[in-house]
Amino acid sequence: MKYLKKIYKLLLIIILVFSFNQCKTKDMVQKNLPFTINEKTIQKWVGGKEGSNGLIISIKGSTISDNIYFKIMYYKSFEENIVADFQGGNFTLNSNFAFVKKDMKMTNEPLGEYGNEAPQLGNSNPFNLKENEVVILYTIAGKEYYHKI
Repeated sequence: MKYLKKIYKLLLIIILVFSFNQCKTKDMVQKNLPFTINEKTIQKWVGGKEGSNGLIISIKGSTISDNIYFKIMYYKSFEENIVADFQGGNFTLNSNFAFVKKDMKMTNEPLGEYGNEAPQLGNSNPFNLKENEVVILYTIAGKEYYHKI
């Protein structure tokens, strides 16, 4: 009986340590943002090839920080690199989310579909975002921060 109590305590400590470790993500949020967002736009586009479409998300704002670097934009279950254009204290962030259907070989032959890629399942980003939400990952002095827009 004594040993069971010790084992339960040990298991409880191990579970608590791992659960606190899982909470320690890189999801750092700043209270006072080093930038201001002035304008947000989404532009849908359609390519010349069937199944080729996407959208460009553009965010305009201003910052007083010289050492800010915008890295990744998350939208729905997708993530794309940010192309940032700085002009003085103003910036424009653009990410192009392309939703291109890849050609697949469909046949009755057992080896005829060789080379088709398996579909991507699940989210490629850690956020559960709605249709009108994006998250940007930025760094200041090497530390990563997230901001939901």
